[in-house]
Amino acid sequence: LAPESRGELRPDLPLLTVDSLPLTVPGCTALPGDAWTAQALVVARQIADALRESNQSSSAPWREQFDADVVGDVLSLRQWRTGDRMQPLGMTGRRKLHDIMIDAHIPQSLRKAIPLLVTPEHVLWLVGARRSEFGKVTQATQRVLIVSFKRETGAKSLV
Repeated sequence: LAPESRGELRPDLPLLTVDSLPLTVPGCTALPGDAWTAQALVVARQIADALRESNQSSSAPWREQFDADVVGDVLSLRQWRTGDRMQPLGMTGRRKLHDIMIDAHIPQSLRKAIPLLVTPEHVLWLVGARRSEFGKVTQATQRVLIVSFKRETGAKSLV
């Protein structure tokens, strides 16, 4: 997907132009050829709860929280592949990402470019649309991984 064609479609959307990109945890990972950065931060559960309360509306749908000890620290962003599946949050079974993207009204022309946050075994998040049941923050969670996408405007921030 060429940058000039992306601007016509939806300029406020992070898009991935490479097949796979390791996510720096903690830290910032720039999306190649785009003005967006993925930011990852690991914090104590209490801090994550306070941050979620204070920033609930300002960054949705570009921020998600995961149980850092469940998802691990080997994470990457990658493009959708035929056959990818995940168990959407709140559901009992696994679904094809293709079907989830159709339900989310993601245009076919953008499906390969919408970033997926993945572990080596699981799709955690179809960025901006749906997240997985795997790695959700529970009462037992002690450390929270916060992943957010921000359009770069000069100053960098982790939250």
